[in-house]
Amino acid sequence: MLSACGDDESPAQVPPTLRDAQPAAKDVKVDECDFAPGEQSVSGHVTNGGDRAFDYVIQVGWTDNGLESHGGGFAVVEQLAPGKSADWTVNATITAGATQCIPVVLRGVLPTLPD
Repeated sequence: MLSACGDDESPAQVPPTLRDAQPAAKDVKVDECDFAPGEQSVSGHVTNGGDRAFDYVIQVGWTDNGLESHGGGFAVVEQLAPGKSADWTVNATITAGATQCIPVVLRGVLPTLPD
């Protein structure tokens, strides 16, 4: 399952916190980003290089050269089996001045909600 959230959503939307989180940038391929102000999206794919299923949180932030934020969002890929791949997309509203997009990728276990 894939879900996504960006700046065009409620400001209260924050990426979920993973249990046993570990960096996983090597598992993700990010397509080219556009830096023009306004609605933007960036896509890519994630391949689970681990030996068990993981949940992934992929955050992408658009920044300037001084790392000031100009927008961002995140995508969640749930229960990706070892060796399997999934596509993802992050949508965000970008302000003027962005010069780069920076992904931060974690894998781990999403918290379960009580019934």
